[in-house]
Amino acid sequence: WQTSKGALQQADGRSAALLLGEANNFELEAGVNAEGEGGWFLLFGLAEGHGYGIYNVTLRESGSPWHLSEFRNYEGVEATDREIARYACRGNEALYVRVVDGKLSVKINRRMLIEDEPLPNYEGGEVILGTYDTNYGPKPLKIYGLRLRRPMAAE
Repeated sequence: WQTSKGALQQADGRSAALLLGEANNFELEAGVNAEGEGGWFLLFGLAEGHGYGIYNVTLRESGSPWHLSEFRNYEGVEATDREIARYACRGNEALYVRVVDGKLSVKINRRMLIEDEPLPNYEGGEVILGTYDTNYGPKPLKIYGLRLRRPMAAE
């Protein structure tokens, strides 16, 4: 990763990942620019190969689906992978991800992609943001600000 033009972005346009910290309950707020083709992801609750992730890939002909998947042994569990929304990022946008008491909410700008989705096998672990290679290469992700905090559990 490197800073360029006021943004943190992957060096040399390659796939890259950032370990943001460890958390059980957390809120992530980020200013991102995820325009362009390619893929990016956020893994959360990753411990000993188990956790959850959301990922987005922008394709030339099929739009920009967002998926949620559970991971075991560092691999996605096919039976749990499902599309949660379609949204193509445009310019600088606010990304908000919240996991509290095993429920996931994701919002980009003012559009709620998923709200209070139960994560049945969720436990705390690492939070990792990154890009991955597709037929079009990795997403040219730019990060303008990032805050990870641990809220109190819901009552």
